[in-house]
Amino acid sequence: MTSLFDDGPSRPNSDLLEGLNPVQHEAVTHAEGPLLIIAGAGSGKTRVLTQRIAHLIRDLGVSPFEILAITFTNKAAGEMKERVAALVGPVAEKMWVSTFHSACVRILRRDGSRLGFPSSFTIYDQSDAERLTGYCIRDLGLDPKKFPSRSVHSSISAAKNEGLDPASFAARAGSIFDRKIAEVFVDYQARLLKAGAMDFDDLLTNTVKLFREHPDVLETYQRRFRHVLVDEYQDTNHVQNEMVLMLGAQHHNVCVVGDGDQCLVLGTQIATTRGTVPAEEVRVGDELIGSDGRDGAVSGTVSAVWPGEYEGPVVTAFAGGKELTGTPHHIVPARMEADPGKWFVYLMFRSDRGWRVGQTKSIRTDSRGYRQLGYRVRAAQEHADALWVLRVCGTQAEASYWEEYFSVAYGIPTTCFHAQGRDL
Repeated sequence: MTSLFDDGPSRPNSDLLEGLNPVQHEAVTHAEGPLLIIAGAGSGKTRVLTQRIAHLIRDLGVSPFEILAITFTNKAAGEMKERVAALVGPVAEKMWVSTFHSACVRILRRDGSRLGFPSSFTIYDQSDAERLTGYCIRDLGLDPKKFPSRSVHSSISAAKNEGLDPASFAARAGSIFDRKIAEVFVDYQARLLKAGAMDFDDLLTNTVKLFREHPDVLETYQRRFRHVLVDEYQDTNHVQNEMVLMLGAQHHNVCVVGDGDQCLVLGTQIATTRGTVPAEEVRVGDELIGSDGRDGAVSGTVSAVWPGEYEGPVVTAFAGGKELTGTPHHIVPARMEADPGKWFVYLMFRSDRGWRVGQTKSIRTDSRGYRQLGYRVRAAQEHADALWVLRVCGTQAEASYWEEYFSVAYGIPTTCFHAQGRDL
């Protein structure tokens, strides 16, 4: 392969390798074949991935055009490209460094017509997708109270992330509720296709479908990307994993970086030779199935299980038709969305006033006339140092009950710190 640099590949003792410990050095200089890098937070995983890309380009003469690097946020993708460019120069612009979704958009803009979509297909965001789901629910004559559009779409999204199409989902539907969701799923996908649109999950599933049904398209990208590198691999879902395996099947140069210590909450689905089971049901002797970085999978035997038994309170959250269980110290990032029909009960703290419990409607107007989450407006009005949402309620009466309950149970006042601002 021809180097992009006039002076040819650098010597093995490249300055790119300075400051690396022996394990990092081994990961960066690994030349051909699959590579799995597992390390904890703060260990320099992303730096190793960046240095490895630079080493491939500058020391081994790999063309940036032949490199696909995947991260989980656009910000991370931009930072990675900047870091590589600082090491190898402007040739880094020829790399594909993007999120899974961005890479899929590029592929589908070019070849999505094979699946019946125009190159200018529309991408539906979450609100668009939920709105379309609501139309399907209405036109199928289903009760929107029993089948809320957000919950139904969440079920459809989860099915797509497992690689299920409407027919596969319908085949697995055991309850009447799931069978009705399957009907919505069919109608929802048909409407998307008719509108020349995809939702975020479709970007992934349609790319895999395109590769599976049109091998010539897959081969084009397999030939191009001699090296596929993925950061935060522990966060990939079934479809993303399948996409990586497909792209790396020809050259087998797949490098994935993950954190083996990130916690798995109860219910996390683990692939074993006896089927997919929740994490808490994994036993010694089970054969776990994982990616081999090639065109298949490998299995490994569980030699020990650390259950992480816990004595203390358990917190369970329900949203979007899903349930998540953890401990009070189990931090799970989530997005709080404004819903005009909801009320928040909150705990507020200010260093010079102490604590208080309060309630607020989900959406309020701030001092500048902008609509914001109610608790954010209250926190600003009362100059709070911190605020915690204790309950999300469906009615003001329910919110009033919980506000009074927390006040009496814990002896915390409900009086405002001061009545500054509007609509207090």
